[in-house]
Amino acid sequence: DFGVILYFGYAGIARHLLGDESGVRQYEQACAAFADTLKNPRDREAAGDAKFGLDQMRWVERKFAGAGAGAPVPAQR
Repeated sequence: DFGVILYFGYAGIARHLLGDESGVRQYEQACAAFADTLKNPRDREAAGDAKFGLDQMRWVERKFAGAGAGAPVPAQR
């Protein structure tokens, strides 16, 4: 579900900012879920949602990069 993946990714960024090392992995999992949907879209709407979600994850990561503990969340390609 789009909302679940998006909020899971946001929570990963928040965890990272709070110093929880598992946040990076959580963020990466959310990005991977959106990327997988883009590779194998079930339909046009799902592909559009996945692109939007991945763009959101990357935008939020860039906005808050370096604001939390440890290294910034690595950007997905």
